[in-house]
Amino acid sequence: MIAVSPVIGNSAISGPAGKYMEAAGMEVSALGMAKMYAHVCSNLVIDTKDHMQTKEIEALNINVHDTKIRMTTKLSEDALAASILKHFHP
Repeated sequence: MIAVSPVIGNSAISGPAGKYMEAAGMEVSALGMAKMYAHVCSNLVIDTKDHMQTKEIEALNINVHDTKIRMTTKLSEDALAASILKHFHP
């Protein structure tokens, strides 16, 4: 399974993900997402701004790909999809 983190830095990109994580006592970060999904997720896409968490996430036996994950245009949506496919399905 491949998951895209809904978090950049310590904030959710949009929606209630950050609030749900806080309510569950989770750290609002890419690492917090990785810990939450480690039992079901083997691949996690994180934002380039969170690249410093890569080693900690990989220690959870999760493959990490960092790229720009914020999608504000059709072009950025296509770029994210292409990046994921290129990295995980070469």
